[in-house]
Amino acid sequence: MSRRTTRRKSAAPAIARVLDEVNLVVFQTRIVTPIRDTGEGEVKGSRIEKVLQACFDPKLLRPLNAKKQEANRICRNYGTKVETLNAWAVPRGQTQDLLDDLAKIAAGWSTLAEDLAASIGSAVNLWASDNPSESEAIRKLAPSADEVREATRFIYTSFRIDAKNVDDTGCLEADLSGLAGQTMREFALALRDSSLDKNSGEKYTQGVREVLARLAKKAASMAFLDPRIEEVAEVLASTLALLPLTGPITNAHAVLVKSVVDQMLDHRRLYRNGFAKPAEENSADEADSGPTSAEPAKTPPPKVDYAAAALAW
Repeated sequence: MSRRTTRRKSAAPAIARVLDEVNLVVFQTRIVTPIRDTGEGEVKGSRIEKVLQACFDPKLLRPLNAKKQEANRICRNYGTKVETLNAWAVPRGQTQDLLDDLAKIAAGWSTLAEDLAASIGSAVNLWASDNPSESEAIRKLAPSADEVREATRFIYTSFRIDAKNVDDTGCLEADLSGLAGQTMREFALALRDSSLDKNSGEKYTQGVREVLARLAKKAASMAFLDPRIEEVAEVLASTLALLPLTGPITNAHAVLVKSVVDQMLDHRRLYRNGFAKPAEENSADEADSGPTSAEPAKTPPPKVDYAAAALAW
């Protein structure tokens, strides 16, 4: 049996384990560019380079770019990115909620695109007035309202792949095998997006509950990837249960949040070691007792209070 054949057979279970649990969600954007090719060459040294002309203020595209970033954040709230497929792996039970959120973004995008198309004429004229030496080229090259509409689009969809139909060379297997670690990294990114990495830990607003609850929901839905993800869900659930429902989060509660957040920000260590756990009772006595002739009875490990453990980290 060749190495290639062996790799494909060993890859199938991991691929099936993920693909059987998720839908794949894709969104793509196109945004009209203010930069146009003049069609003339400019000699620089021994090379002829294109001459480009800005036809309207690039700042006008900021709202559209913000929508694109919002779509990325929302997809990351629900699932994790599969780079090989350029799609987000989203648990089936969460897919419709994500599609509903993307529909809202698409509606907002359409409004912004139409506003840009309707105002492109005045925007070009203003840019030409601000740049009189280039005004002729600006007006000649500027996109029309219809060109803006055609070039400014937001599209999205979801689909499923049957693992039995995948003929993998090893790339998809490697990608899907790393999703648990990537999900841990996405938790850290979400905390940074919310600026929790900058909080001193002395006081939190109730907004931290929303952030942790969102991550807890994602961790619970992605727990099939790895026991570490399930552990994150348990820690966040127990932490949220301890936090006050109203008012600022201070004192011991703030210490708890700070500990959990700091551990999740160090996502590589968290994935490697898990959350800090309380020292087992009587561990010193057991170490000093020496060997015994009878093998001790085996009992299941106790349930760890991860929220309490976070305070000891």
